[in-house]
Amino acid sequence: MKISNEWGNHETIKMEDGRVVDFPQRIKTLASHYTDSNTGLGYIRLDFRNGSTRTFSLNPDTVLHLAIEGADRKLRLAMAGVSDLDAAVMKVDQRAAALQLTDHVELRRIGY
Repeated sequence: MKISNEWGNHETIKMEDGRVVDFPQRIKTLASHYTDSNTGLGYIRLDFRNGSTRTFSLNPDTVLHLAIEGADRKLRLAMAGVSDLDAAVMKVDQRAAALQLTDHVELRRIGY
């Protein structure tokens, strides 16, 4: 079913696992992640516009490595498109400071 609202056009899709997901216009895949409170394991779920869904568990032995890769990417993306090296260093310093925050909600609020 196609719907329009203040965020634009989106389509509601029933996923193969029974969930209902709204896909914004032109978005083919939505990703989400969560931690199982019983096991402490992390999961990544990919929902596809055709109704398919895939959930991947994170191997506990690789979580630290994946976190380091993610932080590395965040730091490099901070300076993307900045041609002035001093400004690039400042952007990286700001991002590094933000990555030191432990409050996940605060990180989301400031766009990390």
